[in-house]
Amino acid sequence: MDVACTTHLTWYKAHARHGKAAMADAGVLPHFTGATVTDAWSSYLGYGIAGALRNAHILRDLDGVHRGDPTG
Repeated sequence: MDVACTTHLTWYKAHARHGKAAMADAGVLPHFTGATVTDAWSSYLGYGIAGALRNAHILRDLDGVHRGDPTG
């Protein structure tokens, strides 16, 4: 399930596949011009859009560094 939200709209797309193929089929990110908030999943990287990380993922990564586990 992919989700794209603005302050006024939320769009959901269920797809049999997960990843870049599903995102391309959905057609949202290839035309997106704003900033995103993501989980830094590698499938987002090819779209060249500005983004920020979700706080939960930042905290997970910092906890992993603190514990000596760079994968989180």
